[in-house]
Amino acid sequence: MKDKAYYTPKEVARVLGIETYVLRYWESQFPFLKPERTDVGWRRYRKEDISKIILIKKLLYDEHFTIKGAKRRLKELRKDKQLDLKATFEEARKETIFSEIKEVLEEMLKMLQGL
Repeated sequence: MKDKAYYTPKEVARVLGIETYVLRYWESQFPFLKPERTDVGWRRYRKEDISKIILIKKLLYDEHFTIKGAKRRLKELRKDKQLDLKATFEEARKETIFSEIKEVLEEMLKMLQGL
């Protein structure tokens, strides 16, 4: 994921391995997740929004919380000031970069094996 000010729903969904409709659903379920909109109404996500999405995904997919449980847990984390959204984004960005490097290296290996 390149470092830029705004990301499209498609970019976010691709990098995080989810569908764009999942992003829309999570926006309806988690009121604190409100991406900015352009003049024509298109959504655009900031780094902070992506960090929130990463936390939601981690709670739902990795820790198997329900939507209700994830809302409660996020509320607790905010209350205890344990949310580090900047670190969450940077961690995901590094994972994406490593994943992209791995894909390129695997393609190169296939090419070399074909020689």
